Amino acid sequence: MANSVEALNRAYAAVAGTVTHLSLHTGDPGSTGASEVTGGNYERAAQTYDSPTAGAGDLAAPAVFDVPAGTTVTHWGAWDNTTFLFGEALEQSQSFATAGTYTLTSAPYSATNPS
Repeated sequence: MANSVEALNRAYAAVAGTVTHLSLHTGDPGSTGASEVTGGNYERAAQTYDSPTAGAGDLAAPAVFDVPAGTTVTHWGAWDNTTFLFGEALEQSQSFATAGTYTLTSAPYSATNPS
């Protein structure tokens, strides 16, 4: 069964359209947002997603995070306030020997047709 582009866009909006914040993680966040970075000046970044094209889209703008010293970031996560929605591994993990910033430029999401 295939879905129309409109159906895919509505599915995307029902999930990605509710994102309010992004997070960084030191391991796979799973389905709960586990392993979120803590300490220093770290906090979740307020964020939204662009409008979809055929059920897919990406961040409306880059998200910038303060990362504490001694942290290796491996994943990102998307939240609707305090509810974890989805996440994925970074293209490349990054280690911070000293405190620094990490800029997440892409966190794509897509609603797809079932197989």
